[in-house]
Amino acid sequence: MSGLRGQAHDLVSWLQWVAEGLRVAWDASGGPAFIGTFNEWFFDEPEDDDSPVPEREHAAVLPVFARDARRSGDPVLAGAALELPDDAYLVDLRAVAPPVELPFQTGEWPGGTAVYRRFHGGTVVAAVPADV
Repeated sequence: MSGLRGQAHDLVSWLQWVAEGLRVAWDASGGPAFIGTFNEWFFDEPEDDDSPVPEREHAAVLPVFARDARRSGDPVLAGAALELPDDAYLVDLRAVAPPVELPFQTGEWPGGTAVYRRFHGGTVVAAVPADV
């Protein structure tokens, strides 16, 4: 299993997200434990149930095979799929607000290794077998 997490649509949004995390971590830590608290927030891995950093909810999207996306009737997905091998996965992020989990099932590929590509301004993400 391979997966990604998308936190923002663009660089400015990502920087705003990081700035918000810095503020949340500072407020939650009271100062001295700031670095550890920020790391918990940034990596979304609270150390324990008593952590001052709440876990974030992530939207989930289901990937589709490129071979299926070509027949989807959606010109954006079909266009991206034309550039990919049949067993590549695509996820459509156009209607999803970050943060989002991208659960690519790459275990059946040799070595389970994926190379990731972005299409349509980053709103479509593909996982392609690394050996292709």
